[in-house]
Amino acid sequence: MSEVWQTVVTALGGYTVIFGGLFWWLSKRRLESLLAQEKGRIQKDVNKENADLFAKHQMELEALKAKLNVEESVRQMLAGSFSNAQSKVFEKRLEYIEELWKAFYTLRDSLPSFLTYVDIILEDEYEEWIKRTDVQKVFGELSMEKITKMMASASGDIEKVRPFIGEYLWSLYFVYRAFSFRLVVFIFMEQQKEHPKYWKKDDGLKQILRSVLSEKEMSSFMSKDIGSIQYVKTLMEGIFITQVGKIITGQSSIQEGFEQARNIMISARQATQDA
Repeated sequence: MSEVWQTVVTALGGYTVIFGGLFWWLSKRRLESLLAQEKGRIQKDVNKENADLFAKHQMELEALKAKLNVEESVRQMLAGSFSNAQSKVFEKRLEYIEELWKAFYTLRDSLPSFLTYVDIILEDEYEEWIKRTDVQKVFGELSMEKITKMMASASGDIEKVRPFIGEYLWSLYFVYRAFSFRLVVFIFMEQQKEHPKYWKKDDGLKQILRSVLSEKEMSSFMSKDIGSIQYVKTLMEGIFITQVGKIITGQSSIQEGFEQARNIMISARQATQDA
């Protein structure tokens, strides 16, 4: 009896092991299947979320690109307008500079003809020459009123260009005009005296010239026996043309030289007031 029971128990135990192992294997397969399904579902959700997020980012990126394109278009439009406006302003300023240059040679050509002779007369010949009858006849036709009108006519309304050409260019013209006017007036006034002073000894003229000429240029002016007037004209016209060339090529701006121009104007005005 005991042997039979043992046999039954052994048989049941063996089947339990078999059935237990089979259940574990089935459970594992089921779990793996469920995990795979859940992983697939999660991956699907993730993919959909990523796709939605990507699409959203793409839309935002396209919107940003569109905004940047609009801003760039506006910037280019403004830059183009500014450049065009600057170009027109520059062209207009060049026109005013041209007008000022015309004022230079209009003034030069309007000066009394006797200056041509004054410029070639030596200092020790000057008093005798200026007292000659034929020379006095020329001066007899002049008066301060005529000289003033002559200078005003030569200058015209050139003052209108001053705000547009820069103070340095204007100061060069101012000195050129002041020198010319003082020269004519000084010679006219002195020729009426018994012993007229030689024109290069006028301190006012020298002060006007020192406002714009270097020491070397002043020394050259004073050392010349003849041609000093022409030397000053040519030198100052050359300074003007050189500065205009720098403005045109961009080496200098119209606004530069303000302090230098201020000093020139102060010095030249002082010399004029002391006349």
